[in-house]
Amino acid sequence: MKGKELVVAGSSPDVIRNESGSSSPAQPWKEYRLSKKRWERHILAAYMRVIVGASIDSVAGIVGCSASSVTRMAAHPSWEACIAEAEERWVVDMQAQSRAVLQDSIEGSGREAANNAKWFLERTVTRLAPPAQRTQVTGASGGPLQIVIGAAPAGLIRPSEDDSQEKGA
Repeated sequence: MKGKELVVAGSSPDVIRNESGSSSPAQPWKEYRLSKKRWERHILAAYMRVIVGASIDSVAGIVGCSASSVTRMAAHPSWEACIAEAEERWVVDMQAQSRAVLQDSIEGSGREAANNAKWFLERTVTRLAPPAQRTQVTGASGGPLQIVIGAAPAGLIRPSEDDSQEKGA
C-alpha cells in the first residue's frame, strides 16, 4: 500500500481506489487504447483548440501532425476526457501563477495584477472564496413583496408639453 492509495484485488490494474472507495484511472490513456505520448498530444490539441481557441491548422502545426489528424483527435472518444484534463491543468497552472503574483504584490508589485490574481483564486479555490452574501427583499411586516399591475387611475398620466407640440406641428 502506497500512502492512501491501494489497488483493490479483482479490479482492473489501471484503477486505483483510495480509502474513501472512489476510483480514478491511474493511466487514463490506457482506457482509450492510446500510448502516453499520444494521450499527451491529444491533451495539447484539446488545450490549444478549446481553451486557447486556435484554428485546426494552428493546432496541427503546434502538435506536429496534419489538420486531418487534429480532426480525428476531436472525433476520438477520448476528446472529452482530454478537454477535462487540459482544463484541470490550466486551472492548476493559473492558480500557481495567481499565487505567485499575489506573493509579488505583497512584496510591493502592481495592485491591478494582485486584484486579478485574488479574483481568480477566490473563484477557483473554494476555501479562499468570500462568504456568500444574499439580500432578501420583503414587503410590509416582512411578508412577501406584492407587485400590483393594473391600469393607472384617470388623470394620473398626463401628456407632456412636447407631445402636444408634436401633434400640432
